Amino acid sequence: MPLDPKERARRALVRSLDVLTELVTITADPGDDNPDPKAFVCIPDDILDKTFKRVGLDDEQEMQALKAGLMIQLPEIKPWIKEKLKLKPDAEIGLVWQVIVLRLSEQ
Repeated sequence: MPLDPKERARRALVRSLDVLTELVTITADPGDDNPDPKAFVCIPDDILDKTFKRVGLDDEQEMQALKAGLMIQLPEIKPWIKEKLKLKPDAEIGLVWQVIVLRLSEQ
């Protein structure tokens, strides 16, 4: 069963953050076989309420690396991520998640 856009966006963001910072850790990752949000768990569990700076990404180079990770995780919206998605360290992760969800929903 495919993941809904909300869960795809959450998992893509968390996976992209996990490789860039020690402050985000995936503790349960069954792949994308199980669409249940409880099957994919990360620390901190309130990650969508944090800013990128709060989880350790605080410069332009790290934000570009995050975008690169998102382009790998979400190839169907890669051109949009590359050209349109603007990421800043002070941005709330949850707001970026909402924008990605909207874009995925348009696909």
